[in-house]
Amino acid sequence: MALRLVATRAVFLVALWGALVAAAIALDATLHVLGLAWIGLWLGPIGTTLILASFAYSFRKRGWFERGSPRALLLVHEALAWSGTLLVLVHAGIHVHALLPWLAVVAMLIAVASGLTGEFLLTTARARLSARAQELRNAGLEEATLQKRLQTDALVVRGMETWRVVHLPIAVNFAVLAFLHIVTAVLFW
Repeated sequence: MALRLVATRAVFLVALWGALVAAAIALDATLHVLGLAWIGLWLGPIGTTLILASFAYSFRKRGWFERGSPRALLLVHEALAWSGTLLVLVHAGIHVHALLPWLAVVAMLIAVASGLTGEFLLTTARARLSARAQELRNAGLEEATLQKRLQTDALVVRGMETWRVVHLPIAVNFAVLAFLHIVTAVLFW
């Protein structure tokens, strides 16, 4: 059962990342066919704003403010980051004529993949812990013995919950490249 959940979740997250790229290509192509490619220029700032708004989750997790449920903010973070990335990809389209914007786009795609990977690993670790706990309960183990047997799995879950230690530097790298791109675009426009 747990293996099926893991496989299903992995396929879903890979499909979600692929859907992001496919949607960006389709939207960009549609804008070109309709003679509205100029709209893509304005999707960059809108997408960037959505990505910045998605950081509310990170600020809540670090205790910078108390409002909102972390779980709800995580879902908002994922939706805003995905939508913002889509718009930025359409903004980039095939019109990037310098190295810095390409590096920012690649870093953004890596950050999205990193977030999806972290979600996958955490979901998998939690599913394994839950399945193992149910298996041990069905075997009739007492709660104290059950907790001792689950220590390793619980440590894995706690380790996966700190995924942001890996994800954050990747996101910061993207943020720096995006900031540099914005500055140079404004300076040389």
